[in-house]
Amino acid sequence: MSENTTDLKNQTIKSMIWSAIQRFGTLILSFITNLVLARFLSPDDFGCIGILTVFISLCETLIDSGLGASLIQKDNPSDSDYSTVFWINLSLSFLLYFVIFVSAPFISKFYNIDVLSQILRVKAIIIIIEALRLVQFAYLKKSLNFKKISKVYLFSAFISSILGIFSAILGHGVWALVVKNVSEQLLRTLLMCFNSNLKPKFLFSWTSFKEMFSFGGLMLITSIVMTIYQNFIQLIMGKICPPNELGYYTQAKKLEEVPVSGLNTVVNQVSFPVFSKIKNEKQKMVNGMRKNIKSITFINIPFMAFCFVFATELILFFFTEKWLPSVPYFKYLCFVGIMLSTNTINTNILKATGQGKTYFFMQVGKRILGIIILITCGYFFKVKGLMIGLVTIEYVFFIINSCTTQHVIGYKVIHQIFDILPNMIISFLAAFIMHFIKTLYSNLHVFLILFISFILFCVIYLSLAFITKNDGFKLIKGILLNFFKKKNKINNIQSKD
Repeated sequence: MSENTTDLKNQTIKSMIWSAIQRFGTLILSFITNLVLARFLSPDDFGCIGILTVFISLCETLIDSGLGASLIQKDNPSDSDYSTVFWINLSLSFLLYFVIFVSAPFISKFYNIDVLSQILRVKAIIIIIEALRLVQFAYLKKSLNFKKISKVYLFSAFISSILGIFSAILGHGVWALVVKNVSEQLLRTLLMCFNSNLKPKFLFSWTSFKEMFSFGGLMLITSIVMTIYQNFIQLIMGKICPPNELGYYTQAKKLEEVPVSGLNTVVNQVSFPVFSKIKNEKQKMVNGMRKNIKSITFINIPFMAFCFVFATELILFFFTEKWLPSVPYFKYLCFVGIMLSTNTINTNILKATGQGKTYFFMQVGKRILGIIILITCGYFFKVKGLMIGLVTIEYVFFIINSCTTQHVIGYKVIHQIFDILPNMIISFLAAFIMHFIKTLYSNLHVFLILFISFILFCVIYLSLAFITKNDGFKLIKGILLNFFKKKNKINNIQSKD
């Protein structure tokens, strides 16, 4: 193994660990905050914020314009490249905020909720705030400096959580959620700019912009379609259901995000820049992807299996009885979450290899297909149909994504299925066993039920992994051992000094 390969491997492991610390740390902080807020705020409050998510998310996508991904994918970007992207981002942010400010009353009228207009105008300030840090964020990601990113995200999440809870205690209602969102983005931007060595200059190059937009432009259109698709449920439910129903779905989604979206973000942030560095070596990409899929699904699938079996207990424990209508939504989302990270790894292969057009047509085509499935299922089965549609879509996407990966780097669909299948089998088997075991102590307090069940599930799952000589188990064990060995080595050196 060459020195460069070894260095990249070490960087990858370190980046994955720090990215995991950042994402899961912020998710846990956000989750704990949400637990507290759920006791002071109503489902209507969360529903109102859920309705506005699509508009803010769409603006955030437009601001970046796909140029952040271009900076990461490009070899040795110059100061002119970074500065050009910065001024583009900032200019777009002011334009989009103006559009949101003017459109707010019409959005409020469409959903027949008067307070939406005021909330949107204040919350949309984060569009400008985020634009100020996007370039620094891309710079740190390209450098695989996830340690700094993690510290920034964790600190800003902690402070904003305190502010949000304090605001809720004072009785500010839905505005407590706005305070939390805005303060978190403001702190992120200030700390990101302070901790980054990159300082945008008064430089602008049309040549640089055109070059990067040739890749990023397609990424932008793709991201727009994806953003609309990802928030399509909120758009539909916000219109056909009362705000509290959307609030129930929102809480179920937040609970699912802890094990799923956290892991997915880690995979996305790390795999893209890593695959970009080895984009000309297909066999290395195949080997790297197989290891990623085996290790990620080893963690992801059992979490979802456990959450499905104990959905009622989880909602009851974390959100109290008033949020029990969230249980059906949460169960459907568990099936969605099983394939999310795997699909992310597959799509990052296309981004890393610079196949912008293929990525564009595939992603746009999938989302259009997804929207058609959602509309069809929703028409026949209403809200339940939307959930069925979400599950169906994720597995249809897997087939499409894996076929594309096979075409680009030669990682066959059947091989990918067989790499996932062992983790899926032992996860469902462990969940099946726990479904019957939990009846033995169902009369205990919900905390004790979850505590005992989680320990038993982990024991059963890891035992099955050990007995079957699971590859994912071996990979995770190897990563952890390598990390702690290096940590001990550093500590020994420091103690000698």
